Amino acid sequence: MSNIAELAGRLSKAQREAVASATFLEEAGVWHPAGWYVHADKRVRYALSLANVTRNYLRRSNRLTSRGEALRAHLLTQEPRK
Repeated sequence: MSNIAELAGRLSKAQREAVASATFLEEAGVWHPAGWYVHADKRVRYALSLANVTRNYLRRSNRLTSRGEALRAHLLTQEPRK
């Protein structure tokens, strides 16, 4: 868990907000399996993909990895930063 906490500390405000506001989408064909999807700016998506939080930064909607889902759970339970 400390690995996830360290990762959460390194993310920018925009990256934290993008992960925390991810939406769950049901399966919509082969290209969009069910999962948590991040809708954000390309720069934010690129940084999240480098941290292995999302699968791919090129698509408009990016699915969270298992590490991203753990990060999202951590962000939703922690106190908001000021």
